[in-house]
Amino acid sequence: MAKQKMPECTCEWPKVMRAEEVARLLRCDRKTIYEAVGRGELPHVRLGRTLRFYRDSLLAWLAGDVNLLGPKRLIPNS
Repeated sequence: MAKQKMPECTCEWPKVMRAEEVARLLRCDRKTIYEAVGRGELPHVRLGRTLRFYRDSLLAWLAGDVNLLGPKRLIPNS
């Protein structure tokens, strides 16, 4: 499958992203994404054996607006 370029505007990114899309967004290797998930560093949801990432949660995480409590739970910074 050919790699697609990520849209410039965040509103055009998929609302639910796969690991390879997050890797392109963060400009890192997909393995790095899986390692960060394993350490509980990235907000994500498991669907069976697959990982999915909510765009809005990732953007909030990048902006430093959330703290992670475990791999799935997010709380806003106070």
